Order: sequence, then structure tokens, then C-alpha cells
Amino acid sequence: MTPLDKAWSPSQWIHRDLTPQEVVLNHQSVTLKGSELARRNLYCKANVRYGATAKNVFDLYTTSPNVPTGCPMVVYIHGGYWQYLSKEESAFLAPSLNASRPDGVVFVAVDYVLASEKEHEEHASMAGIYSAMQDLLRALNVVARKLNCSAIHFIGHSAGAHLLAGMCSLDYPSDQRPWLFKLVKSLWLVSGVYELEPIRHTYVNEPLQLSSAEVEACSPVRQVEKFIRNMKNSSDAVVHIVYGEFEAPTFELESLQYFHALKKAMEETTGGAGFSVPEPVKVSGRDHFDVIDDLKNNHVLEKLPKMFGEDQTATNRTKTPTGLLGITSQNCDLREVSLRDVVNASTYIFTL
Repeated sequence: MTPLDKAWSPSQWIHRDLTPQEVVLNHQSVTLKGSELARRNLYCKANVRYGATAKNVFDLYTTSPNVPTGCPMVVYIHGGYWQYLSKEESAFLAPSLNASRPDGVVFVAVDYVLASEKEHEEHASMAGIYSAMQDLLRALNVVARKLNCSAIHFIGHSAGAHLLAGMCSLDYPSDQRPWLFKLVKSLWLVSGVYELEPIRHTYVNEPLQLSSAEVEACSPVRQVEKFIRNMKNSSDAVVHIVYGEFEAPTFELESLQYFHALKKAMEETTGGAGFSVPEPVKVSGRDHFDVIDDLKNNHVLEKLPKMFGEDQTATNRTKTPTGLLGITSQNCDLREVSLRDVVNASTYIFTL
């Protein structure tokens, strides 16, 4: 392994009594077991389509099919260097988050096309994976409004943090931005990658084959002005940047550089950004993997249940217009969410 490859290999920097391979396998095992627990104990509406391929789907987890009005939606986008993992290992937070408030939450585990999946070659490039996040945001807004959710909270880990930051940095028509970002209340960017140029020169790039154009368009740190333009439409959202104490130094630097780029651009934004970015949180004793494995018990996310609790109050609840997507009652049955609601969402939601 070259020094540059090691610098971008999180498993090489672990301070646990495990080999790099064992760390990765342990991460997969922990998240899969937690997700299997969710599938056993929660109601799951699986494979809701949001994009162009069969991999552009997500699963919805709730305490029951009948979702009370005002439940927040929590969306998890997995990591794996755009090459590994899936929604099958991405529901591990659902049980603890649903237990964190009386009415539970609407937890969303997201799947996306991986660069290693050549059967989806047209969509397996970084540009294809990245741009699909537009379809995801539109579909989540459709479902959130159909279920009368009070807010949308996003969590992205590693490559998932990159895709989450990217989702908020893409080009959207100006008349759609208020609708798409109004419900967004928090982003949790955990151990993310925000600049792709170094990746081009490592083993990670073998399946990606990044072009210079993709590096420019798909590096969130280069698109902070678009991020601010979009997130200004949220209502006092908070963007949390989190990483472990025992990250590879490159990953810590990525988080700090993205934070400073956002803060600088926010300071230069006329009229204010409309959202906040607290100082990055370095989680003591955690590495790239257990910072997310242990998220449900981690002090960093103690604020999440508190925010969910606040969402139950009338003063903090985002009102959904009566009749939007046919909702006229207090509760909505999750079983009524269909592909009709989300396929071609960019056309459907704006012609209501």
C-alpha cells in the first residue's frame, strides 16, 4: 500500500485490537444486525423507488403503518466509498430513534447505485450517483408531505456524508428550492469526504475512474455557494460536522476544510445564510467506523431526540396545507405510499 493509499484508507488508522479487514467486517456486522433488528421489530415499507434504476430505492421504518401527524423523518445515507454497503445495513439507527419519542419517527434507509455495479453502468459513475441525489430529495419531500412529517433530518456517513453535502449543493430551479428545503431541519455530516481530487490518485478511484469534470462538479467543498443558496430556504436548519478522534488525518482535515469553506462563504452571503454550522465535533475515543456504529448511544446525537421532542409542539411543527397529496386526516397510513407518489417526482409534485 502506498503512503497516499494509506492516507485515504480509514481502516489503517484504527486504535482497536483489530486488523483493518476485521474492522471493516465488524462494521458491516454491527450495522447489519442492527438493521435486522429494525426489520423484525418495526413496520417496514420496502423498496420505494425514487430514481432511474432498480437501486434507486429506499425503505421506510415506523412503529406502525399508521403514522401520527407531526412525526419527523430521519434519513440515513450509507458510506462504503461509493462501492460497498446498501440499505440492508442502513436501518440500524431506526429502533433507537423510534424509541426516542412517543410517536416514533419515519426512518428512511437509502440505497443508491454503486460504482462497482457495472450492470447499471450508465448510472454508476460519480456524476450519475451524485445527480441521483436530486431525485432522492424530491421523492423524500413527496413522502414527507404525504405522511404529514414535521421535519426532515439527514445523516450521512463517509461517502454518504459526501452525497448528503452534494445533494444540498446541486442545481435546482429557483422556484423549487423553497419547497425542497423548507422541511430540512438538520444535516449530520459524519466523517465525510468533500474534495475528490486526492481520491483520483488512490486505489479508491479504480472503479470510480473520476474525470476532472466530475471532481469539479462533485466536490462539495468547491460548491459551497450553491449549498448556501439551497439551504437558505430551510428554516433555521443546523449543519453538524462530526468525525472521530482516530480518523485518518486526511478525513479530519476534510471535515475542517469543509467547515471553514462553509463559514467563509456564509460570512460573505448578503442577508445571512438562514442556517447555522456549529464548530465541528471530534468524538473522543471513536474512529471512522465506530463513530457511526455507536451513533445511537453517542453523546454527539443527544440533541436529535430533543429536536424530535420539540417537533411535537405546535409552535415548531411545519404546517402542511390541507389536501396536499390527498391528506385530510390527522394520521396517514404508510401502506398508502405508492410508486405513483415518487416516480417522476420532479413532474408530479409541482403539478399538484
